[in-house]
Amino acid sequence: MIKENIDEEMLKKDRIVLIPYVYRRYNPNELELNKLNILKKHYVVDKDFADPIDISTIIRTRAVIMGWMEEHLDARKKRNILLYKLLGAKIIWTFHNKAPHDAKNTAQAVKNMRWLADTADIIFIHSKSSKELIPGKEKNKQKAFYVPHIKYDIVPVDKYSDLLRDEYEIKKDDFVFLCFGLIRPYKNIESCIRTFLSLNKPKTKLIIAGNVVDREYADSLIKEAGANPNIIFIYKHISNPLLSGILAISDVVLITYHVETCINSGVMIHSFSAAKTVVMPDMCSARDYKDKDFIYIYNDNDIEGALNRAYNAGKDKNCVAGLAARDEMNHFNNIDEVEKAILSAIG
Repeated sequence: MIKENIDEEMLKKDRIVLIPYVYRRYNPNELELNKLNILKKHYVVDKDFADPIDISTIIRTRAVIMGWMEEHLDARKKRNILLYKLLGAKIIWTFHNKAPHDAKNTAQAVKNMRWLADTADIIFIHSKSSKELIPGKEKNKQKAFYVPHIKYDIVPVDKYSDLLRDEYEIKKDDFVFLCFGLIRPYKNIESCIRTFLSLNKPKTKLIIAGNVVDREYADSLIKEAGANPNIIFIYKHISNPLLSGILAISDVVLITYHVETCINSGVMIHSFSAAKTVVMPDMCSARDYKDKDFIYIYNDNDIEGALNRAYNAGKDKNCVAGLAARDEMNHFNNIDEVEKAILSAIG
């Protein structure tokens, strides 16, 4: 009887290993925090691999779900992944980008990505088009499993909108472009600035808002702007209420990432959730919406053409298109759809 009880416990498969495991108190990545909250409703979630001698815990693990592992994959982690796989856990790897941003050793990271793709049982993708870019595509693309990037909950804060307009002298009839998120080189924000300056349209503003990760890069952007009064820098931690205020006074969000590494954009999902249209390059997450009116996709660095199309559409048309973007998020990227996809993949 004791042996039967032990066997029943070991067969429960009620555990998940989630890497990275995020903590709310440390300004977490919202995508990963939502994934954690979904999993905790159904499983015991471990933040790291068990000790290899703890066989009972490993056997009870239903899946190992990993993201952003490529720069940190060493012999110990590979051994643990293979041990979990051998003892019946599904290995799930999330394919976020072609290569890590600002990697110290890009070649090794790309090699690790191929190992993860080859070893995984399932590969999560957040844009349907990225299936074609999975490492070892011919062998591994059949492992692709689409999980929508969950929408963002946007709570309007009117006081921030009014304060921002007053502080930065932004009138209600100004056409406002916005670039937001962490200030890092891979985001290619200098292209936003150069293109905005070249447009030279009346009653336009460009807001660049985000926490500085690379100070030298951030300073170079200010220099690029050349003290133009229509370019507004808000370099600080942007709280969710403040970001809601900034989005509320903006018309179009600019996303000008380097496509050499990027395939997905959380900023795009955030913008759509806030009922904003976006300008962005021809990357995987954009292609999923290529037939929609709420996105202006550019090719071959023709950012100016996309900004002109967005500007010429006018404030009212962008507002209507933005509402359609929000409806899209509410329908297809809500937490129920994401939860259903994740649980279906885990089995």
